[in-house]
Amino acid sequence: NRVEQPSTSNRVELPSSSNRVELPSTSNRVELPSKHKHSPKNSPKNSPETPEPPPDIDLSLEVGSMVQVSKGAVVHYGVLRWIGNLPGKRYVCAGLELEEEISPPGNDGCYDGVRYFTCPPFRALFCYLHDCRPDRRFEELPVQQKIKQYFGPQESPVIEGRVDPPKHIGPMYLGRSRGIQGNKNSCYLDATLYAMFAFDNTMDYVLSAPVEGPVNAEIQRKLKECVVNPLRDGGFVGAEHMRVLRDLLSRSSTLGGLETEEKEPEELLNVLFTEIFNIKPLLSFRDGATGEISHVNLCQILLERDGYSSTMPQTQDLLTRYFVSQNLYFHSQPQLLLLQVPRSGKDFKLYDTVLPSTELQLGGLCGGVWGSCYICNKKPHYKCPQCYLNQEFKCKFSAVPYCDSCCKLVHKHPARLDHDPERATNPTRGIKMVLSAVLCIHTSHYVTYCRVPAPPDPGESVAGPSNYPQTVDELLSTTPTDPAPLQQQQQQQQQQQQQYCWVFFDSMADREGGIGGYNIPQVQECPELEEWLQNPAKLLHEKDRAPDFVKRLIEDALLCFYTKDENS
Repeated sequence: NRVEQPSTSNRVELPSSSNRVELPSTSNRVELPSKHKHSPKNSPKNSPETPEPPPDIDLSLEVGSMVQVSKGAVVHYGVLRWIGNLPGKRYVCAGLELEEEISPPGNDGCYDGVRYFTCPPFRALFCYLHDCRPDRRFEELPVQQKIKQYFGPQESPVIEGRVDPPKHIGPMYLGRSRGIQGNKNSCYLDATLYAMFAFDNTMDYVLSAPVEGPVNAEIQRKLKECVVNPLRDGGFVGAEHMRVLRDLLSRSSTLGGLETEEKEPEELLNVLFTEIFNIKPLLSFRDGATGEISHVNLCQILLERDGYSSTMPQTQDLLTRYFVSQNLYFHSQPQLLLLQVPRSGKDFKLYDTVLPSTELQLGGLCGGVWGSCYICNKKPHYKCPQCYLNQEFKCKFSAVPYCDSCCKLVHKHPARLDHDPERATNPTRGIKMVLSAVLCIHTSHYVTYCRVPAPPDPGESVAGPSNYPQTVDELLSTTPTDPAPLQQQQQQQQQQQQQYCWVFFDSMADREGGIGGYNIPQVQECPELEEWLQNPAKLLHEKDRAPDFVKRLIEDALLCFYTKDENS
């Protein structure tokens, strides 16, 4: 009856080391994606090879979250820009762009010689993700209150449908908190969109053009309903809308860094036209020698300064000299002409000052001859490009027009014997473009000047003095010996029919709350600017006496927007 002890043959053996289930080593550990966090239940416990992740990571944190980090008694606030693994670190790490500079260990987004994101110097901080907490300044606030605290109290609605640009400037569009609110190097985008859409509808067709893909469709909707329509309807667009638009543009385009970095307007325009909206190029050029047609969105004037160059050339002269020197013509009349003045990058300028012409005459640049004989105002039969290039005659067209007798007389001069006048076989009517906006840059900051029709004065007659000639025939019959060119008199007559005023827009004109605050955009009137631009001789000789907003325009002009004149 004795209880037998189990024999060794019936004993259950513990698994040997060869059959033992090995815990995963650190070398085989699966790294977490940047958006997912360690979970305690998914990690082996009590394993020396795989330390257990901290249990208190906030799973709501992701790239773009507003966070705070405590370093001793100091609390740092910033934006979560990167999540991942760093060499030599046990846990998931985070890269923050702080609101304030710290030194050390602040840097610009590099860790151990490797760049993980980009931000201003001394504003980056790398730490463990479990040390980050949501920014408590925004924890208990509703969404609209968060927006007001971060971007200011000004309302920025979403407006559906179609909103036309205002016909005249009014008080609603002027003052502080007007225009597009800037945020984080967005001035290039703010200034460009303001120039394109605030007071002009030439580019409105991109707001309804067919686009490819859901992201591009969302960009189009945001641009129309959150930017263009509110800008025209109420005169203000908040930075929260611009931030979303920049994020979408960055996702859809090949140009990186659009959401945070500063870009050049020409880069942005090419992205919008070719990648987002996929529209037909704005300009078509024809080579006069080969007949080859080229298509571009922007006309960049490439010239070398010469002895005939004025110290303050006008854009009409620069464009004409460029076309004549390159033997180029417009293949078709553009609806919108984006004209970049000669300069190299943001710093080097070919001319210290450039005067944006309020009108451009493109008749000669389309291959024909426009106007009347430069000497006697008769119908032209010849045109001479060499006379234009030598600047002997102050003619604003691509070739000086002459009648038959004046052409022979002028080219008897010894200095003009080598000229080769061309027969004017293609007389063309005036093709005119009107200046609508100018984009300026100074110390990497972009601003916009917009030229808009002034409200009519009910007490002023637009017909002008009763003794002023009203037709071309009357001009020729009443002043046959008048030395002033016919085109100058026509321009004076047109100026009396339409008056313009100018506004100046800066998306970051002021700031509220210092480093942790928000930018305040501003739109200001520029009285007498039109008068100065219409009198180049006065501006050239009295530039030092001109108001600051006039000097800034002629010194910092970068990109001129010209639209087709409805009457040409």
